[in-house]
Amino acid sequence: KVYANFVNNRKGIMMITIKLTSQKFWDNVADSYVFFVNEALDSESDNANFTKIQEYYPQVKAVLKKHNFEGKQGQSYILTAMQNARLVEFIFVGLGKHTK
Repeated sequence: KVYANFVNNRKGIMMITIKLTSQKFWDNVADSYVFFVNEALDSESDNANFTKIQEYYPQVKAVLKKHNFEGKQGQSYILTAMQNARLVEFIFVGLGKHTK
């Protein structure tokens, strides 16, 4: 499983560090979470599905649609949300048509 953290380097540039972990997806405390989604706006991972995302951001699919994120290959969208009393980034990456 992969999680990401934002890091401010010495030049003031925000960068993302990506780490591998053996923990369950939602057990990782991270600054951001990456979700790979298809054109049906369904997660391609059983571990990082929209049911759990909707606990933190109930209108997530409506927000994605409003901002023209359709899950098409090459699309991305970053959404800031509260998770356990801290702000985190949910990064959505479109994969195109359903591949499961």
